Amino acid sequence: MAKLLIVEDHLKMVRMIQKHIQGINPLLTSGNTFCFSPKPPLKLCSLDSIPNEPDRVLLAGEQNTVFSSVFTFLNEHSYEDVLILIDVLLNSQNISAPSLERYRADREYSCELYAELLRVKNGKQIPNCNNINPNRYFHVIYSRSDSSIGVVAAALSELYCNQSKTDKQFFPKECSLFKNISWCRNGYDATDPDFGVSESQKDGSTPLALPSGYKEFIRDLK
Repeated sequence: MAKLLIVEDHLKMVRMIQKHIQGINPLLTSGNTFCFSPKPPLKLCSLDSIPNEPDRVLLAGEQNTVFSSVFTFLNEHSYEDVLILIDVLLNSQNISAPSLERYRADREYSCELYAELLRVKNGKQIPNCNNINPNRYFHVIYSRSDSSIGVVAAALSELYCNQSKTDKQFFPKECSLFKNISWCRNGYDATDPDFGVSESQKDGSTPLALPSGYKEFIRDLK
């Protein structure tokens, strides 16, 4: 059965996104949704198993653990469709659009994860994860600001230029082009004083402003 994997540091946002996605595809229930738990050690858990609290998951400095957890999950669910949603800002609490310099300074790594997922889709092998089926997972990166896509494109372009020759065959320049990036806007941009998601949002807004084509694709996941 299809699975939803959300890489996000705010569990409240994870729950809002999950409800939104389940409204598009009823198979993507909270039991079939996975995210990082705030309880150490850092690991992926079913959303059903996490207490209903607005905890924040501390992902700063955890790039290796996040990468390993995501690819292990894909290896273990190679016979199921997996939709992966990645928040652009996994470390910073600043909701405004970051600059590329700010992205680097905050040691963000969402674009690095996005790029590595593309490399694996294009044939790169991950040690101890030989069962990953590149045709069964799909990933989208999202953020609260429309201008963040420019930062994502710049970060991916930089990753393309700085990657090894081996990696370059799996992440060609076309993958970093603005028009080819799988991205959508997080419509819930109102926050509380602690930078958490506010209960009050603009009328008609949704956690993810998914294009119609994305919605149709999600609806067909089985």
